[in-house]
Amino acid sequence: FRTRDGGQSWQALERGLPGEAFCGVLREGMTSDGADPAGIYFGTNTGKIFATRDAGENWHLLADNLPPISSLSICAHDGE
Repeated sequence: FRTRDGGQSWQALERGLPGEAFCGVLREGMTSDGADPAGIYFGTNTGKIFATRDAGENWHLLADNLPPISSLSICAHDGE
């Protein structure tokens, strides 16, 4: 979900995410990059990594069948 008005309203951002997901994201399992718009990345306790490079408008599965993701960090390179 995203809010752009301090929590007065919320927009669901789920395009590309599974419709029914039985997984969780641990506190350190989510990160963002310094791009504009922000790239956001999260790993789940079921071993999946999802990413968006358009501030949540569209999500993509980057990895599957990994061990549970307890932390995630992104190393950005110029031009990527």
